[in-house]
Amino acid sequence: MDDIDLVVVSGVVTENPDWQETAAGKVALNFVVESKKTIGNEAKYFKHQITLWDKMAEKYRSKIQNGVYVRIEGHLQATVLNFFDAEGKPKTYYCDRVNAKFIAFEAE
Repeated sequence: MDDIDLVVVSGVVTENPDWQETAAGKVALNFVVESKKTIGNEAKYFKHQITLWDKMAEKYRSKIQNGVYVRIEGHLQATVLNFFDAEGKPKTYYCDRVNAKFIAFEAE
């Protein structure tokens, strides 16, 4: 069951992507997708961090740009950041990122 943690995100790319090359020779295309959900009569907006790796990153590098509407399918990858705040107290920040396996470009 490879896809037990399948995540689907649809929304608008809110900034141009960040292209990275790792020391191991892998490439990654990182960007943010904003989705909207209406709760009651109020619109709520959510930002999702997305990563495309290797061949997928290279294939879609020129298509992913600010304002493009996309549908992403992938899996979650959790990151834990430990740091000290301005007062020297230890803090932990949890961040989820979607590692994309599939992407479609849609009309909004």
